[in-house]
Amino acid sequence: MHFTELDHVDGAREPTDLDWVVRRSLEMLEGAIYDARAVIDVAPGLPCVMGDAGRLALLFQNLVSNGIKFNQSERPVVEIGVADETDGFVRLFVRDNGIGIAKDYQTQIFEIFERLHSRTEYPGTGAGLAIVRRIVELYGGTLQVDSTPGQGATFHLTLPLAERPT
Repeated sequence: MHFTELDHVDGAREPTDLDWVVRRSLEMLEGAIYDARAVIDVAPGLPCVMGDAGRLALLFQNLVSNGIKFNQSERPVVEIGVADETDGFVRLFVRDNGIGIAKDYQTQIFEIFERLHSRTEYPGTGAGLAIVRRIVELYGGTLQVDSTPGQGATFHLTLPLAERPT
């Protein structure tokens, strides 16, 4: 999916099971998870949200991939869970034990092609978090990061809740 394609939302909002989406995302990252000896901890019973499974899978792939890639520990750990549900939205978190992000750069990381490190240090284009932000905003949600260098990062995102299809 190209960055500009993220703006087209026709037919892109339907009840979507986040348990299935996250499992699918992790399947796509299976090689990277194995190679890094990473531990991915997903809370059981993630809710159903309004969205598009493909876009939401891309969102979680980017967050989990970054949690593994920007990590210098012997055992990268990424946690995915629910913080709370309120006013028709769910607030999720994706937390890692990676290198962290200095306060001065915590808004810059969401800009397209903005990189804090050289490609020789950490490969990539610098588009991942901009894509995550674009997807979250397409569904009327919010995205924030809490981080301290050397202590990992926690990404907080909200998405609109949906009823589970019967």
